[in-house]
Amino acid sequence: MKTTVKGMVFRLGAVTFSLIFALGALELIFYLIYHDREPHGASVPNMPIYKETSHGRRLRPNLDYGGAWILQNRLGPVHLESYVRTNSRGLRGREIAPEKAPGFFRVMFLGDSVTLADYLPEGDTFSYLVGNILSERHSVETINAGIGDVGINEEIWVMRENLDLKPDLVILGFYLNDSRPPWGFEKEVYRLPRRLIEVSKILENHSYFYQWVWRRFLVTHYLRSEEGKEDRFQWIQDWQTLDWKTSRPGFDRMIANARFDWGAAWRDEEWKEIYAGMDELRELLAKNQIRFGMIIFPVSMQVEADFWDDRPQRKMLAYCQAQKIPCLDLLPILRARRTEELYFDQCHFAAPGQQLISGPIADFIEANFMKNPGNGPQGF
Repeated sequence: MKTTVKGMVFRLGAVTFSLIFALGALELIFYLIYHDREPHGASVPNMPIYKETSHGRRLRPNLDYGGAWILQNRLGPVHLESYVRTNSRGLRGREIAPEKAPGFFRVMFLGDSVTLADYLPEGDTFSYLVGNILSERHSVETINAGIGDVGINEEIWVMRENLDLKPDLVILGFYLNDSRPPWGFEKEVYRLPRRLIEVSKILENHSYFYQWVWRRFLVTHYLRSEEGKEDRFQWIQDWQTLDWKTSRPGFDRMIANARFDWGAAWRDEEWKEIYAGMDELRELLAKNQIRFGMIIFPVSMQVEADFWDDRPQRKMLAYCQAQKIPCLDLLPILRARRTEELYFDQCHFAAPGQQLISGPIADFIEANFMKNPGNGPQGF
């Protein structure tokens, strides 16, 4: 009996060792292949500017990249040429001294691809233009900390990684899909528990082999399936074919089909994630004596529709009012010029849109954080 038990233990140990050895060998092979390349399976032209980290996607540091960007609007693809430079921190723009120059007010813009605007020259982005406007009246420097395809949780980690820059003010550019994690299909499609999703994300961010398996077989399989195309991209077809501009039922149908993207902001259950992330970011900034403000980016359909639908904005404005966080809703400003070509697609501003929002953002910052530096609990 003892011999049998010992034999079973030995065989189990041998199998376990062999499995660990095989996985380790696979991880080494995939590390050697992919550690200095863009993530496997990247299909969009601007992916070479990114790398994967333990806390999600980041811009590559010390980048000097020019290339093609493709955005999708309701009339078809939009082909753009742009140039992106990053500093040693992997933030877009010039090198940033850890210590501010005496008397300077440092503003960091935190957000996703709407804030990053990598598809436009640096000088056409609102973060750059706001800096120019404020510099006419104050000693100001602005930092673009936008990262494409991230949500509120990833934005918090970007902030943690750059706390040593000691900005005087952080402006979060909130877009309507910020509750959605990158490739956020595990919960809806594979019905995985939240805790298992979190473990999966940790493995994806730390293992080249697991990342390859995940993207090659799971994500790609889902996106290529009929169900995946319908779930992920149905709203684009609605955008192109439905009468959403004059019809509220058409608009509501498009929102429902955009539930994996910007339509998430109309779903009450998504706001639990948003509020939790906002609380965490607010507490992190308060702990580090950094003031906090917000701007809300609408989806272009909200701007162009013949009727008002600002349900997500009202939710965020109510939260900000309760927490005494200065907040700028850009929807009224954009709707006042809604007949103009302000967007390239559903969310990314063309140069005229960047210019239009830059003045109000600069005025918002000056009025709330520079003329009254000690006003309210966010003033330090």
